[in-house]
Amino acid sequence: MAPGEEQAGPLSVGQRVYAVWLGNGKYYPGNVEALNGESGVVTIAWEDGGDDYKEVEADKVMPFEQYQGEGTPWLASKIDAAVEVRSIESKGRCLFTNEAKSPGDIIFVEAPICAALPSKHPEVWQAVNEVHKVQPLDLGAGWHFAAAVSMLELDEKRTKLALDKWAPDEEKVPCTDSINVLAYFTAHKVKGLEQIDPDLYQKMLVSWRYNAFAHGSETDGLVMYNRISMMAHSCSATCCWQYGPDDTFVLRSRVALEPGAEITVSYLEEEDLVKGTDIRRQKLEMWRFWCACDRCQLEVDVTRGFACPKCMAGACFISRKDATETMTTCTVCYAPVRKEDQKELMGYEKQYYDVLEGIEKDDISRIEEVRGCALQCFKQHWVVYQLEQWLIEKYRLDEALHMEAVLLAQRALGFLTETSPWASHTLASAYETVGDLLLASGTKPLRKERYREAASYFERGYRVMSAICGEEGDGALVLRTKWAGAQEKG
Repeated sequence: MAPGEEQAGPLSVGQRVYAVWLGNGKYYPGNVEALNGESGVVTIAWEDGGDDYKEVEADKVMPFEQYQGEGTPWLASKIDAAVEVRSIESKGRCLFTNEAKSPGDIIFVEAPICAALPSKHPEVWQAVNEVHKVQPLDLGAGWHFAAAVSMLELDEKRTKLALDKWAPDEEKVPCTDSINVLAYFTAHKVKGLEQIDPDLYQKMLVSWRYNAFAHGSETDGLVMYNRISMMAHSCSATCCWQYGPDDTFVLRSRVALEPGAEITVSYLEEEDLVKGTDIRRQKLEMWRFWCACDRCQLEVDVTRGFACPKCMAGACFISRKDATETMTTCTVCYAPVRKEDQKELMGYEKQYYDVLEGIEKDDISRIEEVRGCALQCFKQHWVVYQLEQWLIEKYRLDEALHMEAVLLAQRALGFLTETSPWASHTLASAYETVGDLLLASGTKPLRKERYREAASYFERGYRVMSAICGEEGDGALVLRTKWAGAQEKG
């Protein structure tokens, strides 16, 4: 049943439903709190605990199971019609779209094979952590917990789907940690886990290890999907995703796709995608591959720029060819960088990596000091970007430092548009931050020009966010509201 269709059958108090929240006209889950037959109004207790717009007309309420909104999982047959799995010699199984897609379009929505949640199986979570306390598990408690939950929850069909995922063959042999966990289950008679096949458990463990996603709301939870697990990684992915209701995985196109185009996502957090190829590849080693995506194969790494030793005005970027790193000529004076200077600058870079790892995010004086030194060494480098992000978050809390925050936010936005200009939450947030700071700084009342300038940033942020979550997505709606508000005052 789609939004707007006639509601089938009577509703009852306590029934789980989807209803229109009048704040934005979108459907949200809740429970029927009261029925008023005379007025045709239903009182909704929203699942998020909200107290506004609880009175909803009956024709805008439908049983939970009948709702077919954006987050509703697709049938397997519908997913199979939308995408195709193909084996690529250098990458294994990959996913391709069968349909043309525009930025922001939904490619498909998939329900999980399994969601391993400590809140649902607290006794299993406690048991695994008891083993972990005695002898720390190499993979930590989470992966073992997920494997154990699979033994409890999955039927034969879903077990087959979970095991039909990539994992290194050499890791499928029962390890000492697995044997110890299973021995604990047996000795302490953990219900349903007293007699588990070690081979099956180990295969399930590594399947989770290499194919699971962090749960959307429960910190220690993990989720595994079927078709989603077939997607390859790219540091400039064609698609992005978000969680829907009940742990559904909503996959969207981030760019225009033609039929037959590969569907890729990033395995990395967005904060890591702004970093250099060397760091990204290092982080991706946990998935046991050397990233050879289009971005990582670019000869020049524009996120690793150094101030030219000769003129100090231009930038010299890291250039990688045949596994050897050198530097480009200066963008201003065109002078080449001497080998001894290259070696010295790259040495400084590694020192800054170490400094970032150990720096306290609340130590503003230290961050300012490190940034001041970094500006003497770098020109368009992700290290400076990271330091300035930390300063923005602190400066924006102090009204006296708002203009400094504006300048840093504009610099950060410039870095992103030069190095990673594709649609991302990071880029949308950067536009929003500049807009917010423009409206928060300066003498009140603000001039109309300031509102118009802020509106232009909100608009661009909205355009970017629409490609990630759709024009009606929550993130896009927030930016559209800010854009409209600034426009009205400008």
